[in-house]
Amino acid sequence: MDFQVIYPKEIAAMQQEKGALVVDLREWKEYQASHWPGARWYEFEDAKELGRQIPTERPIILYCDHGGMSMVIAKKLAKTHHIYSVIGGYEGMKKIQENYFKNGWNMRQ
Repeated sequence: MDFQVIYPKEIAAMQQEKGALVVDLREWKEYQASHWPGARWYEFEDAKELGRQIPTERPIILYCDHGGMSMVIAKKLAKTHHIYSVIGGYEGMKKIQENYFKNGWNMRQ
């Protein structure tokens, strides 16, 4: 199994239609300051530890600052999880997030 990439504009639909869990891989301070609605932050030392913490029964969407680290982690977790990595990371998600609140998508979850 291999991971897939996902564009920021596809995240909300994946959450709604497939129950995808969005995982923020950035530093705790960054997550606290701002994150994708519904995203969870997991403290982890490495991909193996993260793999034990996140569920295997639903799609997982990983994001970091710019997309590089999430791709590395996604590759490692793809053997046991259905993994997506966000192209462009949180920087690419910011404009989508503004529309997410503006259009009320988060109210339907």
